[in-house]
Amino acid sequence: KRCSACMLMHYCSRDCQLADRKAHKRACQVITKQRKLLADLDTDARARNLFELHQGYFWEVAAPYVKARYDLALLIHPVAYK
Repeated sequence: KRCSACMLMHYCSRDCQLADRKAHKRACQVITKQRKLLADLDTDARARNLFELHQGYFWEVAAPYVKARYDLALLIHPVAYK
């Protein structure tokens, strides 16, 4: 069984998931919020063709999207990015 909100934590059963809920809740909320931000930025970037039309000044246009991806990676794997 996997946490349906953050999609990161795996549990052997629903009982184990409920037992860990108090400890997992805050991290889950932060990760879920960051995933939503990234999804919204990704949708916007694709709708505006950021990845195809803004060659040459890509970083200025795509910086919020790239930062959101990095922040999510940092939340998921904090040791690897420090």
